[in-house]
Amino acid sequence: MAKMRVRGDKLTVTIPEAIRDEIAALDGDEIDVSAEGDRIVLTPKDDLAEGHPEIDAALAEALEDERAGRISPAFDTMEELEAWFKTPDGKKFRRK
Repeated sequence: MAKMRVRGDKLTVTIPEAIRDEIAALDGDEIDVSAEGDRIVLTPKDDLAEGHPEIDAALAEALEDERAGRISPAFDTMEELEAWFKTPDGKKFRRK
């Protein structure tokens, strides 16, 4: 069983890396803390993704574009990009 270490007068708790990875906890994420008898329970907040609807919408649109094959190739110069925009595939990406 992984052990946690308590530090400082604010009782900062460090969650072991394996557990952080398992629950996909990132720096800045909020975790609910509760007590159940003699146990301390840390629960990742479920509503973290709901806090950024603009980002969620942009990601959903990007995934939809990828699944539909609307992905541009990589370009080394602006000239290459501008030339590609004039091709039939490139014209699909131009905003109107």
